[in-house]
Amino acid sequence: MGSVFNHRGAWTIKHKDATGRWVTTRTKAPTKMQAAALLAELENRVQRQLLGLEARQVASKGLTVGDLVEHWQRRFGRASRDRVLPTLLDKHILPRLKETPVVALDKGACELFLVELTGLSARSINRVRAFMRRVFVVAEDDGLWSGTNPWRRVELRREPRRTPQFLHPDEVPRVIAAVPPRWRAMFATAIHTGLRKGELLGLRKEDVDVQRGVIRVRWSYDRNVTKGGHEDLLPISNALRPLLVEAMRSPGPLVFPTPDGDMQSHKTALQRVLRAAMARAGLVDHWRHACRRKGCGFKEVRRDGEVTPCPRCGFRLWPSPVSRPLRLHDLRHTTATLLLKAGASLAVVQRVCRHASPETTANVYGHLDMGDLKLAVDLLPLGEPVVNGEEKEKGHRLLGLGNPSQDAVFVWSGRHDSNVRLPAPKAGGLPG
Repeated sequence: MGSVFNHRGAWTIKHKDATGRWVTTRTKAPTKMQAAALLAELENRVQRQLLGLEARQVASKGLTVGDLVEHWQRRFGRASRDRVLPTLLDKHILPRLKETPVVALDKGACELFLVELTGLSARSINRVRAFMRRVFVVAEDDGLWSGTNPWRRVELRREPRRTPQFLHPDEVPRVIAAVPPRWRAMFATAIHTGLRKGELLGLRKEDVDVQRGVIRVRWSYDRNVTKGGHEDLLPISNALRPLLVEAMRSPGPLVFPTPDGDMQSHKTALQRVLRAAMARAGLVDHWRHACRRKGCGFKEVRRDGEVTPCPRCGFRLWPSPVSRPLRLHDLRHTTATLLLKAGASLAVVQRVCRHASPETTANVYGHLDMGDLKLAVDLLPLGEPVVNGEEKEKGHRLLGLGNPSQDAVFVWSGRHDSNVRLPAPKAGGLPG
C-alpha cells in the first residue's frame, strides 16, 4: 500500500512498481486528495501490468531520452556511416528530447514531436522515427528500459516517389571520358559491376584476379562484411580489365586509395565528381545564371547557357551548367537497367547486383526510359476515329492513313446503335 506525504512543500507519493521496488515521486498536486488520486491511478496501472493486461514499463530513476541516445552512440556511433543522422541529432532530436524522461514519452508525444519538425521532408521525418525506434529497441535489449516502444505505433509519412535516374547507353562512354583520370577506373568499375560506395573504397588488390577475370566482394570500407552479409564473385568485363590493371598500380593494398595509399573517407564527395563529369559531357539539365558584380546578387535559372547582360546592372551573367540529380548509387541502377535493356535475363542481373530476390531487381533497379515506352505504345492498334467531314480527313492525314473505306483495319466504330433492344431472331434460325 502506497502513501502520500508532504516533503519540502510538495505532495509526494511512494508506491511499488511492477518489479516490486519502492518508488518515490514528487508531484505537482496542489492538495493531498489529488495526490492520493494520482497514487491510486499508479497502483491500478501496476496491478494491470502484474496481471498482463498492460505492458510493463520499467526505467531507471531519472533516465532520459538523451541517456538512451548516448547509449546507442556508444554501441553503434562509430560503425554508422550515415552522414545525415548527426545533423538530425544535433539540430532536431537532442535539443527537444534530451531532457525528456523516458516514462513520459508516449505515442501522442512522439506524434506531436514529429509534427513540429517543420522544414524537414517526409523522408527525413521517417528517418527520425526509425532512429528513435531503434534507440528504444537497443535500450530494451540491453536492459535499460522495458515496455511498449512509443515509436513503434507512430505512422510513417508518405514519401513522394523519386523519378528514377540512370545513365543511358550512349551517355556512359561520354561520362567515363569526362571523369578525371584519378577517378575514371573507380566510376567505370561502379558501372560495370554495380558495386556500392563502401565496396568500391574497400576493394583490395588481393580480391581482384585479372587473369581469371573475377572480383571477390567481401569488404565495405574497413569492415570485412558487405551489406548483404556474404561474399560474392563478380566477372570483370573486357572493357574494364585495362582500367583495373592501371588502377592496381597505386600504392598500398587498396585498388582505389588516396594518393598516400590510405582508404578514402566515407565523406568523399564522389557524387560531386560524377555530376561535374556529367556537366562536362554535356548532360545538362538547366543553367544557373548569376551576376558576379559585387552588390548586385542577381540570379536566375534558364534552360540555355547563352551569355546575356544582367537586367539590373548590365554586366554579363555567368552561366553554370547543372546536371541531372544523379547520385553515386544511381550508377548501380544504371548497371541493372542497361543489362536488362541489353537482353540479359532477370536471374543474371539479380546475381550481378547481388539482390536477395528478383522482385527487387525488377521493381526497384530495372527502369524503363521514354524510348522503351514509345516502342511499346507504337504497337497498339488504332480504330477508326469518330470524326466527321473535314476533321475526319484531317485526322487520317495526320495519322498517315489512307482511305478508311479501303483499309480492312477500320471496320468498327465506338458509337452505340440508337436501338439498344436485342434484334429479333432470323427466320433461318427458327426451329423447323
